[in-house]
Amino acid sequence: MAANFEYSMIPSGAQEHCFPELLKVADNQIGNLALCFPKYSRLDGSVKNAAKQEIAGWVSKKMSDKNGSFSTYPSMTLKFARAKNCSGISLSFNRTSGDFANFRILWMDASGTVLKSESCSPADPEVSVFTELSGIASVRLTFQSTNRPYRPVFLERVEFLNLRAYESFKLVYDELAPGAAENAVFSSTAKRPEITELSWLTSGESQNLALCLPKYSRLDGTFRNYSSSKMAGWVSQAISDSSGAFASAPALHCELGGGYYSSAGIHIRFGPSERDYCSSITIDWYNGDTVLASQDFTPDSNDFFCEKSVENYTGIQITCKKTNFSYRPAVIRLIEFGHEIVYTTDHVDGNEILSEVSLLSDELTVNTADFTLRVMGNVSFQRRQQLTAYYDNAVQGVFYTAGYTRSGTRDYDVTAQDATGLLEEDYYGTESGNLFLCSYNDTVSSVVGRILQGTGLNYQIAAGVASANVKGVLPACTRREALQQVCYAAGAICNTFGGAAIRIVPLDTTGTPVRITQDKISISSLSIEDLDEVSRIVLTCHNYVKTSEGKELYRGKLSAGKNSIVFSGPSVITSTENVAEKYSAAITNAAYVTPLDASKECVLYGYDCTDNTSEVTKYNPKYEASGKTEFNVIQVQDAYFVHTGNAAAVLQRTYDYYQRRHKITAKTIDTDVSPGTRVTIDTYDGTYTGNVERVSSRYSGSVFREIVVR
Repeated sequence: MAANFEYSMIPSGAQEHCFPELLKVADNQIGNLALCFPKYSRLDGSVKNAAKQEIAGWVSKKMSDKNGSFSTYPSMTLKFARAKNCSGISLSFNRTSGDFANFRILWMDASGTVLKSESCSPADPEVSVFTELSGIASVRLTFQSTNRPYRPVFLERVEFLNLRAYESFKLVYDELAPGAAENAVFSSTAKRPEITELSWLTSGESQNLALCLPKYSRLDGTFRNYSSSKMAGWVSQAISDSSGAFASAPALHCELGGGYYSSAGIHIRFGPSERDYCSSITIDWYNGDTVLASQDFTPDSNDFFCEKSVENYTGIQITCKKTNFSYRPAVIRLIEFGHEIVYTTDHVDGNEILSEVSLLSDELTVNTADFTLRVMGNVSFQRRQQLTAYYDNAVQGVFYTAGYTRSGTRDYDVTAQDATGLLEEDYYGTESGNLFLCSYNDTVSSVVGRILQGTGLNYQIAAGVASANVKGVLPACTRREALQQVCYAAGAICNTFGGAAIRIVPLDTTGTPVRITQDKISISSLSIEDLDEVSRIVLTCHNYVKTSEGKELYRGKLSAGKNSIVFSGPSVITSTENVAEKYSAAITNAAYVTPLDASKECVLYGYDCTDNTSEVTKYNPKYEASGKTEFNVIQVQDAYFVHTGNAAAVLQRTYDYYQRRHKITAKTIDTDVSPGTRVTIDTYDGTYTGNVERVSSRYSGSVFREIVVR
């Protein structure tokens, strides 16, 4: 589809024989139609009856008065699926009759904010309005008067001039040392004594303090009395001299616990205003007491990145030598271990974002982003650092770097995964009294909260799912596997497309579908796969009970300190030998064990839990009574939150899913669909309605998506 016509029209107030979508056709003309307006149609047989002729364009129902004015202005709105840039707009009114109208244009962004408003008084039916604008989401045309009395507004064509992508594709990489902000502990002997809290330095949420210094504090209420505020970041006790230099340079120290950190530099925001900063500083990077690196920097703004790649440091010290204004304390309001880097299409040579969702939630899929970055110099991508993909300034996904290879002097092939992928890296268990609990009988909201506890990941649960009950016992598994178990039992899908949050929502099977028409599809790419019939579904119900005989759950020597013991299955600990912890009689998969004497064996006694299972079955009617040979029997045995109380509902959902026997694959252009979206798609032999389960997206001037609908 040509870029000039990439808009949809919100029709209103048009004559019933109009086809407003034809406004996109450049050579369209309304032509000689017999319309009942004063002095409009000739009665010589040269015009045709409009009732038998479709009006290829837009003709307003409202008609101007004897002066050509409207008492109520007719209008139309043109809307883009994603924000665009353009150089203006061109309109063609009724070129056959010579009718045209005065009008007003509102250019608006995605939030509805007016970017520009302008009026136009044409001299003939062809008019162009030239204006350079960025980030246009919609355009509203309001028609104020016609050049002749008793006329509607005739509009034959609308064309946007030099319409193009708004910022197109870009990647924003948070080159921050993972965990550094959370483990940063700041200290300084050089700070003002009233500043008792320095933890605000990692958030930047500090306030301006009113200090009695030349041209320092404004009297507009934005500066607070320093004696009543702790949220000031770091303010030095020392004041610089008339040249801005310190007689004794104040220093701020930061100790980073939890391991070793690497970054491409340190991002500092000074204060208290945009014009205040330290113009000369030194940063030292430490590994314990050893100085790994030291470098001088000369900031020239309030917000400054001190670029220097240092690996495996455990602390830093910032020494402020000079302020850009005289008679100033050193003020630091934000410290970040790394910085944000924006890569545009000039740097990204290739890209693909793969987004999937299991419509049945029999697995928890992982969305991925792969791209080739072409930059000068060395780039270090650390694992689990956040990477946000944008197209036309809209978030396409938030990912975390998983690895990269350098394939050339300037080329880096990077792969990243979404938040779901991070859940595969550790066990789900929630610690409670030195046990990892695995027995649940609570709401989806509560159980998901326990599974994701301590991950720091955002999640959202739809209201219709959050209150559903989850009951059962899980064997030891990863957080990803545990979350899949919840979704399958609750009839929900899990997705992260278009954001950072893990979203748990019901599958939409009844809502109005999004229509994907032929003009959005590459017909040569469309394929229809007919899947095998299923003869029956067999679903296992689970019920864990404690065995009647006690046993030795664990015996062995452990190192001094706390150890993690994972059992072969759900168990209950009743007593111990040579173990410091006390345990409650709860079903658990694992326990923390601290030996009282590391030279002796630790022993845990208790009971195993036995899974008493049963089965429920649903037949395909073709096979239940006909005696046909069964094939393609689906057995679901490891859904541990399925029990006799919810088995019927889960079985029906599973059966309904396998009745979706058509799988449509198509390559599309500029479609806004995400995994889980209910769509109607044009195929070779009619339309098909289903849900999107896979989207593979590539971005350039347009977005090309290969979608799979089932």
